[in-house]
Amino acid sequence: MFAPPKEKLKLKYRKLLIPPVAALLFSMVGVAQEDTAALTGAVINPSQAVVPGAGVEIVNKHTGFLRTGRTNEYGRYYFNGIPIGVYQMIVRKDGFRAERF
Repeated sequence: MFAPPKEKLKLKYRKLLIPPVAALLFSMVGVAQEDTAALTGAVINPSQAVVPGAGVEIVNKHTGFLRTGRTNEYGRYYFNGIPIGVYQMIVRKDGFRAERF
């Protein structure tokens, strides 16, 4: 009976191991993907002036996830790490009517 040289056996095993190892590595890359998002914007009044210190609230319409924040001195708000979904935004500031989006 003919027995292949050890070098050929090693090469054959390497060829057999490469696809599963590659699949495992690529699946780990897929796990690292995030399912969160960031939301940023600015609050302005009817005369197009920025509104610093406005309260900004976002609520996920399906899960009830809630995050609150305030605009900075430039009227900007920023939320990061929020789960992807459909949100309602409510903006409040003393002297202004609350707005829902």
